[in-house]
Order: sequence, then C-alpha cells, then structure tokens
Amino acid sequence: MFGDIIVDDGKYYLYILKIIDNYIRSNLLFIRNIPIELVERDLNYLENYHQKYEEYSIIVSSLRIDTIISRIINTNRSNVIDKIKNKEILVNYEVLNKSSYTLKEQDIFSIRKFGKYKFIGIEKTTKKDNYIVKYQKYV
Repeated sequence: MFGDIIVDDGKYYLYILKIIDNYIRSNLLFIRNIPIELVERDLNYLENYHQKYEEYSIIVSSLRIDTIISRIINTNRSNVIDKIKNKEILVNYEVLNKSSYTLKEQDIFSIRKFGKYKFIGIEKTTKKDNYIVKYQKYV
C-alpha cells in the first residue's frame, strides 16, 4: 500500500508494507491530537514528485555543525550543544553525538522543531576568511 497522510492543509507520504497495513490503519488515527485521514494511492502517484526547497546563504566562521545551526536558528552555540546532548539533531538520518562535526556537501540534517536542511557547500570566502555557505530548507 502507498498512501497520503493528510494533516490540516499539509500532505505527507508513506510507503506501508502490506503486512502492517491493517495495524497502521487501525492505530494511526491522530498526530498531536489532530485527526488524520489515510488515502491509498497507486505507487506511480509520486512519479513526477520533486522535493521543494528554499535556498539560503549565510556567513559563518567555520563549517562545524554547531556554528552553522546557531546561525540558521538564530541562537548561540551553547544552545545548539544542548540540542545535540538532547538528541534533537540528526545528520544523514543518524543522531548527532558531537558538536565538532564538520558538514560536508550534500549532508542532510534535521533540527527538531525547526525543520530539515541540506548543506550545499561553500559559495565563497570573505575578506576576513569567513565562509559564505549555501543551504536548502525542505518545505
């Protein structure tokens, strides 16, 4: 089965194995107290689907993930380090364990309550040897 989960005006897509189809239909009724509706779709439904992004550029002093995230969510690095300790940040779909991780081109990272992002890379450097980096936010 392939289906949409429709929450308010947003749509989310899941691939569900036949062996757990009945379980999902019976138990996935709400997300955060919001009723949801499952709609079964043909596998070819998303054949022409393309992920949408918003693209941004920021100036940072290093490519460390704590530095970049602090600029993205407009907070200090110690708050980002707390988020890392609380397992609120994923890099390439794995929990981030160290704040010194250096982002590489095409790394995908998620910040709980802030969204999912893709690190594109360095656009150029400034006169003060900072980096202008580009990233995309999933929308």
